[in-house]
This record gives sequence, C-alpha cells and structure tokens, in this order.
Amino acid sequence: PDFALHVAEEGVAEPVATATALLADAERRGARLITGTVDTLTLSGGSLSGVVVAGETIAADEVVIAAGAGAPAIAATAGVQLPIKTPPGLIVHSRPYRKLLNGLVLAERLHMRQTADGRIIAGSDFGGGDPGENPEATALELFEAVKAMLRGADGLEYDFHTVGYRPTPIDGFPIVSRADGVGGVYAAVTHSGITLAPAIGLFAAREIVDGERDPLLAPYALSRFAQ
Repeated sequence: PDFALHVAEEGVAEPVATATALLADAERRGARLITGTVDTLTLSGGSLSGVVVAGETIAADEVVIAAGAGAPAIAATAGVQLPIKTPPGLIVHSRPYRKLLNGLVLAERLHMRQTADGRIIAGSDFGGGDPGENPEATALELFEAVKAMLRGADGLEYDFHTVGYRPTPIDGFPIVSRADGVGGVYAAVTHSGITLAPAIGLFAAREIVDGERDPLLAPYALSRFAQ
C-alpha cells in the first residue's frame, strides 16, 4: 500500500545528518513530509481521526508518537498517559582535532567518540551526566577528564557543551505498543532511540500494517504500567 509519512515534533530540533538522509530517502520513495509543531491529536468516537500540526488538521487513521521527551505532552492530548521521566544529560564538544579515536569508547565514568569533522564528543555516562548547578563548570571538569584519558590530546580544545533531556520510561525499558482505550495511537519511546530505531520501526510497521506483534515486544507494552 501507499503511505503518507507525517513527521512532526513538539518543538524544533536541529536535524542531524542521519535523519536528514533517511527523510530524503523516504521522500524519494513517495512519502510526504510535513514539518511543524504538533498542537493536538484529534479523536472521533474514541479513535484517532487526525493530527493538528501548526494549525493544520491532517486526517490520519494511525499515528506513531515517537517524539522523545515531547511524547507525553502529545499523547496527553488524546487522553493517553506515558509514564516517562526526562533527566538532563550534559555532553561536551571539542574543537575539530586530528584523528584520535576509531570507535566508541566506554569507560567506567566516561564515554566518548570522534565525529567525521574531528570533534571529540563525551559524556560522564552513556546518556550524559547531571549538569549540576553550574553546567559550564561541570563541562570544563569533564573535558579535562577527557584530555587526561587520551594520548596525544595536548592540543585538544574545549568548544561548547550541550544539555539534552533523555526520554526514559519510569521502569527504564522502552514503550513500544498501541495505547489501550484509544484506537489508532501507537507509542514508540525509549532512551536508546538511535540505537533501536531500525528494529522498532520494523516491528511497529509490521504491527500497525499487518496486525502482527513481534514476541520480542511482549515486555514493552504501555499496558504494563496499569498492572
């Protein structure tokens, strides 16, 4: 069947290269891309009837809520509660530098990688550490720890830090399922979004289109929080 792909977020984020490439490929394959802020989900008779994006109502039989930290607010407009916490995580970014790393480094209290343009990006844990009351001071302290761990990093310079909010279901495990009691609403929310996106996208599409729920998703239904 033919599908119209509606991608919309609560808020606006700077697109990353991977997302941009995937969206461009989807459009080449016939998907329709609509960007904007989600105002609300609309219901008719207890089931989804559409999505209001930047004031425009888009009719829809199904909607997948995959908006990360913004997911609970969107779901709430349809009366669906997503039990998610959004702890902040601080990441430091160096100025571009010569190649020091050829993969992801996961140490006891530090993780880091190097981008294609030479930036070292690091956090104090896998999702980025608590920024504390003075995020800039926290960032500089973390950056010094990064330099101390790397050989040949004497000339490495701090550039800036970022603070992101991690969408984390309260039990720490993904939510990938339909929302009970509201037809046409599917939630896909997890901290490891980039890592799990290919598998979750495949499983969700199969469940929505063919009605086949993969056994691997059994522990991750939203209904588990009602028990």
